[in-house]
Amino acid sequence: MNREIISGVEQVMYKHFRKLRAIERKRKVVCRKEKSFEKFETDIQNCNYKLEHSIGSIRYDQERVSGGEKQSSVEAALIKAHDALETKMADIITEISYLNIEIEEMMSEVSEMEELLASLTDEENLLLMYRYGNRMTLEQVGTELGWSQSQVSRNRDRIISWVHSEIL
Repeated sequence: MNREIISGVEQVMYKHFRKLRAIERKRKVVCRKEKSFEKFETDIQNCNYKLEHSIGSIRYDQERVSGGEKQSSVEAALIKAHDALETKMADIITEISYLNIEIEEMMSEVSEMEELLASLTDEENLLLMYRYGNRMTLEQVGTELGWSQSQVSRNRDRIISWVHSEIL
């Protein structure tokens, strides 16, 4: 097979595995953001607000505690803290939504190649993952699979040729 064709298909494979890694990174970010959201949600449910140290205590001679028209400084601080948590939660929901859209778009980009690679054996998929996903040398791939370097090279060339014929 022509060296240019091999090189072109290899670039496609490297790109495919880069996208898979990027998808996995984005999924981890979504998980972290979901945990943050859950924490903020729990904080709101438990009224676990962090207030400024400078608010002091209620001055009963100057502030109405409840039922009055005027809010105490503590009530105002609680409302401000609550609103800040709700704003953070809304921001997280927006960020998660955008990340999920990006993940979906990337998944649609890799889905055709994933379907194609699904018809390969487990060893063939491992060869591709080690070589193009983990960027191992042929010798390192051979060590992982228990193959000689020439076996790895022949199998890689055969798979690359097959992938080339399938994506044309």
